[in-house]
Amino acid sequence: MQIREYIPEDFSCLTKILHQAVHNIPTDIYTYEQQNAWAPDSILKQNLHLTKTWVCLMDDTIAGFIDFIPSKGYINYLYTHPDYQRKGIASLLYQKVETEAIRLQIEKLTVDASKVALPFFLHKGFTLERENIVERKGVKMINFTVGKIIV
Repeated sequence: MQIREYIPEDFSCLTKILHQAVHNIPTDIYTYEQQNAWAPDSILKQNLHLTKTWVCLMDDTIAGFIDFIPSKGYINYLYTHPDYQRKGIASLLYQKVETEAIRLQIEKLTVDASKVALPFFLHKGFTLERENIVERKGVKMINFTVGKIIV
């Protein structure tokens, strides 16, 4: 596995990973309607070059990515392609962000985690701050704000 910085040529691949990861979630966790509201085909904004974004490569294939907004200490996206899940990719990407945050002397990391991602972040030492009901395209769904003091 190799981590490298995002380049604009990665954009379409990242869009596909996000879409496939969300639409691979069992519908008893997030309904199909919620998945479509959460990850329509055009969810990613083409301003990833304005944030800190890294991709994880496995055999020259992008297997996952993480997007971090240093000014807010906020992890915006962390997705792994369904074919590469449970192989340590998300952990490796998260570690890259935590290392960068420590280097930048960011005191706290925050994430709005899905029901699926919540156990991952709790395992990484985040604590639950609140449950949120968010609305996207008129569809309500639950996520969780979690935080971690790192400095």
